[in-house]
Amino acid sequence: AGWSLGNSVTSYDLGYIAQQMIIAANSVGYTGIDNGSTSASTNGSAGVYWFKDVLSAIGDASTGLNSFDFEVAPTEPTNVAQAWPRIGIFNAANLIGAARPEAIFEYGTTKGNLTDYTRQIDRSNLCTKGYIQQPAVSDHTGVLTAEDTAAEAIRGKFEALVDDGGTSWDVLRQDLVNANVQVRKQARQVVTVTPQPNVSPTAFTDFIVGDQIRARIYNDGYSILDAMMRIWGITFNEDQQGNEQMSLELIEP
Repeated sequence: AGWSLGNSVTSYDLGYIAQQMIIAANSVGYTGIDNGSTSASTNGSAGVYWFKDVLSAIGDASTGLNSFDFEVAPTEPTNVAQAWPRIGIFNAANLIGAARPEAIFEYGTTKGNLTDYTRQIDRSNLCTKGYIQQPAVSDHTGVLTAEDTAAEAIRGKFEALVDDGGTSWDVLRQDLVNANVQVRKQARQVVTVTPQPNVSPTAFTDFIVGDQIRARIYNDGYSILDAMMRIWGITFNEDQQGNEQMSLELIEP
């Protein structure tokens, strides 16, 4: 089934649109997911979607710098309105998580609460000047641009054609190209760290996914990383002795 907030291009809060998608899906057949908390995110347009699953549609709407964060918080199975058990709550916000400067992870220092780390830097998608066209137009008509001259002075000029996303609305197209330059003007950095077992800070008490924590990595006396990093994911592994080992995937906020 399809869903829209009208036949014309209209700007709404993107998190609100996502929650309306959940309501629409539940009206067809209960999904096991109900709406929970929401706070103002960014206005934009999404849809109309036809023959597309709700999760993919929400994923499309939440892509980009000027979008929103969402999570499905697991719950104990609960019967809701004589429907299938509810197993999760959909929460949407401009940014999920908070700054936790007191949560500090360090490698190669006296604190040394990390046993290992990996650091990946990807420069393949750098973009300091972006162009975005009108859909189905192959010439320069209607082209919008965004540029970061400060980043160009440091890294050089990297030009890219930004996907128009099928929208001809100039405001949204300008937001798309602005967001691409904002995110892609510097190399993408992903750091995975392995904390010492049974040490603080503690997951779900001192930090959660989405929070920003302090990460410091020193190797042979050289500073490799010293920055506030956002926790993108938390993974738990268990060895044959039943010992639990946590790893954190960190990205630059």
